[in-house]
Amino acid sequence: MCKNKSKLTEFDIIFPTNESAVNYFKCLREQQGLSCRNCGSSAHKWLEKKKMWQCLLCRKRMSVKVGTFMEHSKMPERDWLMMIFFMMLSRQSISALSLKSILGYSRYETVWYMLQRIRNSMGAENRRSLLQGKSDPLTLHNQTFELRFRSNAMVDRRREISLTLDKSRNARNMIFLLAHPGMVKVNGCDIEEVGEYRYRYRSVKTNTHLEYTQLIDEGKPSNKAAKWIRNVLFNLKCKLKGVHHFVMPYYLQQYLDEFVFRYNLRDESQLFKVAVETLIQLAGHDCG
Repeated sequence: MCKNKSKLTEFDIIFPTNESAVNYFKCLREQQGLSCRNCGSSAHKWLEKKKMWQCLLCRKRMSVKVGTFMEHSKMPERDWLMMIFFMMLSRQSISALSLKSILGYSRYETVWYMLQRIRNSMGAENRRSLLQGKSDPLTLHNQTFELRFRSNAMVDRRREISLTLDKSRNARNMIFLLAHPGMVKVNGCDIEEVGEYRYRYRSVKTNTHLEYTQLIDEGKPSNKAAKWIRNVLFNLKCKLKGVHHFVMPYYLQQYLDEFVFRYNLRDESQLFKVAVETLIQLAGHDCG
């Protein structure tokens, strides 16, 4: 808790008021470029009193939230920045319950829903990086492993996860994780499980043996690469078990997206700034 207080003091120095947060988003959006959804014009003027842009052609107004993960939200911009600040700069991320007490909200569901919005944006960035990257297919390794979720009723659910390792970008390892749908057997046939959101699983384990299902060109990875993969999986388990009070397999992909986003930006010196710029940039040219 003391560490959270020190980080909160640091954040208060950077963004003392909500107006400072709005101005920060304003500068980021203007650097990336604006275009009106209504008419497509890029000519805008800033209305200082309203804290909004106005299109010079069709007169349509838009706030800094439009076209981002904050769109249609009534939460202050400063609270969104504070959530990203703690998600990126905390050692093992942060739970919705901890953020609820820091932000001073009365409802847990509000904070959790805000976190899910941010995680969805992180997942969109991860997929964009994978699809639009300049990776050579020969540098990609694909492995699968399982996470086993155990509920209080001692019911097991197994989820298969694919790990893609990209070694071609500036000699820095980047990962991508994809959770496959849960499967159950009905009349001898495997079908996708429905209603997973009803269960809360508190224990998370990985199988001790990693099954390498597909390796391109290079065969089985070296002992050094295998050790590195096990370290990644260990860090993932620490995040799921040590940070969150429970994890639902139904929302597993969002938690994986957050882990991957944080991991791929691990070497950035200004982690918070790069994270906000990346998340805003996803819709920076589609606003209005």
